[in-house]
Amino acid sequence: MKKTVFISFIYPQAEDFLPDFFSSLHSQDCSSFDILMATHDFEQPLDKYGYKGKVIKFPKEFSICEVRMSILHTLIERGYELAVFLDADDTMEEGRVRKLIESFEKTDGKYGFYYNDLYLMDGTDFYKGHLPEYVYVPQEIKDYNFLGMSHTAINLKLVGSSLMNFFPTSDIIAFDWALHTFLLLSGFQGIKVDAKTFYRIYDNNFAGLIEISEKKILRGIEVKAIHYRNMMKYSDSLRQRYEDIHELQNHLKNKNNFQSYLGILKQEYKNFIYWWEEICLLK
Repeated sequence: MKKTVFISFIYPQAEDFLPDFFSSLHSQDCSSFDILMATHDFEQPLDKYGYKGKVIKFPKEFSICEVRMSILHTLIERGYELAVFLDADDTMEEGRVRKLIESFEKTDGKYGFYYNDLYLMDGTDFYKGHLPEYVYVPQEIKDYNFLGMSHTAINLKLVGSSLMNFFPTSDIIAFDWALHTFLLLSGFQGIKVDAKTFYRIYDNNFAGLIEISEKKILRGIEVKAIHYRNMMKYSDSLRQRYEDIHELQNHLKNKNNFQSYLGILKQEYKNFIYWWEEICLLK
């Protein structure tokens, strides 16, 4: 067994994109890592995409959060040191896995997680050059997120024992946000690696682009409320954030208040870069 594992979760909505995903995986310029696929509701064989490796199947009744946590526990139990993630609807440059492994080794594995640049399929930098070089404290992602599972790698050797004490509830929507918040609250830090993931925007894509619309704002508020409610047991500041977002929810029940809030966000649209940054609190 190699110390690095590449892992992805395969689901039916990504089926049309699997040829690109597996082509990207098979095009990696190194082979010093194991490959595992995980699923709980994808029934089609993966060998037609050239994948002949192992598939871990979880019960169909598992939520996405439960699948993600089960994947992490499985990798920890198997003794992997570095877990590289890529969503099944995305792709990556041919040197991404190698660059993450090299950074892990160069830094003696002292960082809890590693992350790389995120580009759209047309080559546009998703974060417009504003992805930070390091992430040190949870305050840096408290109000928004720039750490998606598709462009991160987790140092299981360093954080594995702590993750066994991470208990997100099954209603977590933004698992990546919760996971990295927990790691930062636990004292682990992250470093950016010069590599690229290519992110696909389509109807079933959960995060998507920043969009100022009634539907997107209400969804974003829901995401933040669930995130803060789940994570407040680990931090008093996140408990305060939950109270703040709950206050916002009550305020926006009034139609006039909501339209006023929407108007302010549209004026500030150009200033929003990160996921859910457009969900601004009243304060």
